[in-house]
Amino acid sequence: MLIEDQKSFDDLVARIHRSPAVCLDTEFISEHSYRPRLCLLQLGFDEAVYAVDPFRVSKLDSFLDVLMDPNVEKVVHSGQQDMMIFFDLMGTTPESMFDTQVAAALLGHGESIGYARLVDAALGVRLPRDETFTDWSQRPLTSDQIAYALDDVRYLMPLHAMLMENLESLGRLDWLNEEMAIYKDVHFYGRDPKTLHTKIRGAGRLTRAELAVLRELARWREDEARQKNSPRSRVVGDEVLCDLARRQPSDHRALAKLRGLHPRLIKRSGDGMLACIAKARKLDQDSYPESIPQKPKDPRLTSQVDLLEVFLKTRAAELKISPGSLATRSQLYLIVDAVRTDKLPDCPAPVLQGWRRDFIGQSMIDFLYGAASLRIDPKNGGVRITT
Repeated sequence: MLIEDQKSFDDLVARIHRSPAVCLDTEFISEHSYRPRLCLLQLGFDEAVYAVDPFRVSKLDSFLDVLMDPNVEKVVHSGQQDMMIFFDLMGTTPESMFDTQVAAALLGHGESIGYARLVDAALGVRLPRDETFTDWSQRPLTSDQIAYALDDVRYLMPLHAMLMENLESLGRLDWLNEEMAIYKDVHFYGRDPKTLHTKIRGAGRLTRAELAVLRELARWREDEARQKNSPRSRVVGDEVLCDLARRQPSDHRALAKLRGLHPRLIKRSGDGMLACIAKARKLDQDSYPESIPQKPKDPRLTSQVDLLEVFLKTRAAELKISPGSLATRSQLYLIVDAVRTDKLPDCPAPVLQGWRRDFIGQSMIDFLYGAASLRIDPKNGGVRITT
């Protein structure tokens, strides 16, 4: 059912408020703007599904109240981008989230299984994907587009029930509760101005002094993109920002010599970029950002990481969960380096926190200190952990 008027939407939301759970998904476009543009809102509850046209239903306040209501569970699949749209409108985080992708990862489906694949694997339903690349901002929507969008919430509740039952039988509901806490972290929805520079391609090759310049330029670009509601890359690309940080031009003439800076951009924003560079160059060394860690090149360290990865895969097989849901290879490097430098308490690797530490993190540490080992079973060739 397609809802295109405010009264029908408000009546629907009033009924959702009395429901214990609602399934939701969105269709949006983000290629041409800083903020994603909401083009369709899909909702499911009480075995019915609805598509809401936000181009006709302009006031979403009543639904935002639902998102903040802890008594109504919100069921999503990979809901970060959906919630980013609503966080921008609410200014706060949602309550009572259940993410079927996260739940599925805790049951061995892989750390980022797609919705259609999960529906097929768990429910035996093949979903058509003909509208995957639809421009959802175009109107009118076709019946095929609406049917496709409604399918994205139609199977969320059956998935929710099946995943909850399996997690409970394995004693992993506490794991899920820990994972869902991410939806209450404001950093999940935005970028920390202090660390914007660390996300820029090529930043790892810069010195600390150059990173100080890049940090100021990254903040400036973020503000420009937000004010203009334009993608960051359209303000100025990562490669140009890094070049500015390295060369540190001091006037418009020097700016004009850099590749990638259009004369119109220099005329419009040159003073702002030069101010960022000048501000950073006045900082003392203690105020410079830390160097961005690169993967260690020491072959001895790499060998330890290789062994730890075997340990990780062995433990993951025992738990019947994908290794990537427990730890990434880059996190293994952090652990090995922390043990080598005797800085383990400061290691930020998530595998050393919460349920992951209980089920593998501590045994990884024991392995690195020689209190656990790997051995090959001569009968079947499998790898086992012994303590």
